[in-house]
Amino acid sequence: MKQLFASRTLAEWTTFSLTIDCCLTPILEVGELHQHPQIQARGLIQEKWGHRYVGTCYLEQKSALDKATPAPALGEHTEEWLARLARRP
Repeated sequence: MKQLFASRTLAEWTTFSLTIDCCLTPILEVGELHQHPQIQARGLIQEKWGHRYVGTCYLEQKSALDKATPAPALGEHTEEWLARLARRP
């Protein structure tokens, strides 16, 4: 299989996949997602907190990022958690 897939370029396989009746699509690198026409058409790339995120089409026009908060900074909650752990029986 490896030799077979290496026999054509990504562009050649993409063109070929449009001519046959089977599920054949390239696996994109994360950095390539925002350029894919289907991802763009569905508006799945969202930006928040200075970062890009890949959304899903399952949320029916709602974003999982709407209620999300950014990840805490390194050590931001350390003292709080150490205090909680110290109180455990």
